[in-house]
Amino acid sequence: MSERYQFSLSSLLILTAMCAVVLAVARLIDPLFAIVVSTVPFCLIAERVLGGRNTAQLDSEGGTRAVRIVGLLLCALSVACAAWISIIEGNPTLVSPLPLLVVLPYFVELGIWGQQPFPWLACGVVPVLTFLILSWPVTRAHFGVLPWQFPILLSLTTVFSVGWFANSLGYSIEHNAPAFTIGMCVANALFAAGLWLGWHWQRRGASFGVRLALCTVLHYWLFWCAFPWLGELF
Repeated sequence: MSERYQFSLSSLLILTAMCAVVLAVARLIDPLFAIVVSTVPFCLIAERVLGGRNTAQLDSEGGTRAVRIVGLLLCALSVACAAWISIIEGNPTLVSPLPLLVVLPYFVELGIWGQQPFPWLACGVVPVLTFLILSWPVTRAHFGVLPWQFPILLSLTTVFSVGWFANSLGYSIEHNAPAFTIGMCVANALFAAGLWLGWHWQRRGASFGVRLALCTVLHYWLFWCAFPWLGELF
């Protein structure tokens, strides 16, 4: 096993531990929880299976990219599940914090098609397309750099999250339980810190499993707890 592969595997283990902490803080108990929480370990397994082989051989084999695309689609499904979890309870809780990027398309969907058994636009089309557009470049090679969109999207999410909480913190404590407000602050801080650490460690190049895991966790943040509902319900 090469030194480069050992480094990427250890980084992925740290990333997996960070995800476990975030999910534990949020106390997620839901039937869809198993799908979401198993995605990053899936990336770890893929990393173990593919990483033991020669990188040049992996990139030259016709079937290898097909395997990477299947992994990408499975992660896209888990992002859709995370978006569905974020609004499933109908009011802001640690399980379903009603994030802005899911609530806005959900209101548009309600206005056009009315109540649906599953909000396809808010929890299917928007998060899945966003994830696929950002993450598709990681399927091109087993080892490479994160897409250039990743640090830009991460920077924007971090900056606007700070402004979101700074502007709404007092209002949220007044109208919601303090545990919800504190829990959302902690969850968002952990997502931001973990993703920035992951990007810093892997900015010179990373294997497929690491890049896929980072892109997936970024979209968990965007479509599960970024910009949560911190005020009164209508």
